[in-house]
Amino acid sequence: MKPFKHVLCPVDFSDFSRRALVLARGIAHDFQAELTVYHVVDTAVMSLGNALPLQDVYSTRHRRAEEAMASLKSMLELARSRTEVVNGIPHQMIARKVKECGADLVVMGTHGASGFEKLFLGSVTEKVLHQIEVPMLTVTRPSGSTLPDAEREAAVRFRTIMMAVDFEPGAVATAEHALALAQRYEAKILALHVYLQPSTFYATAAATRVMDEDRVRSARQLELEKLVPASVRDIVPTELLTLKGDPFEVIDRVARERGVDLVVMGARSHGVMGWLGCTTHKVIRAGACPVLAVRKGP
Repeated sequence: MKPFKHVLCPVDFSDFSRRALVLARGIAHDFQAELTVYHVVDTAVMSLGNALPLQDVYSTRHRRAEEAMASLKSMLELARSRTEVVNGIPHQMIARKVKECGADLVVMGTHGASGFEKLFLGSVTEKVLHQIEVPMLTVTRPSGSTLPDAEREAAVRFRTIMMAVDFEPGAVATAEHALALAQRYEAKILALHVYLQPSTFYATAAATRVMDEDRVRSARQLELEKLVPASVRDIVPTELLTLKGDPFEVIDRVARERGVDLVVMGARSHGVMGWLGCTTHKVIRAGACPVLAVRKGP
């Protein structure tokens, strides 16, 4: 994988997006990439209940957004970064901007909420991930944490990177991103595959069930070793882990138990509603650490 060349960080001036911006700034610095900070004034909200949006509302919200962007730029010392404030539908404008500026990494904050908030507040990030073809790094502030100051967070430190793979198309791209980041940050790779119970587990003989599970585990372990061959493991400290269970539950548990700093995994597109229930979405929502979602295509 080539180093990132252009990082796009959409912001909404919340603590979540500021935390994402601090991380985006650090990655852009480490890979000597361009950084564009982007805010979209949501015109759909301003049009609710009106046949036509009011011009003074546009102007006021746009002016306030520019002031907030200037303050953010000064606070985080983003003098060498590009900043832009536009009007439009956020997820549409962000997806368009990815193509316009040639971004190869999008960094966004998302809210670790529940209930109605869970569906509403994170919808822009989810829609953007559904539309773009480049990797997206999502940042959720864990419950109870405070926003770190800019100086302390200036340096990115990924010590343990989890590479969660399912061997579907795109697993190689997921591995390439994880390994490239591990090399850059001298991090350890925790390569994890989670498999479900074999379909033959309905058999009545306990010995048959054990044999089937051992066969599945051995086969998946071999696939994991092929994905991260010994030649790579000689360069990057790597632990291979093949576990049985629900993919989300295992990934989230291991990430927390091992103190993982970054999860790298694939994200397939199944339509907006289909995407809502996928493993990647759940891991992002859990907020154990930042998640780099590598698009796998249809």
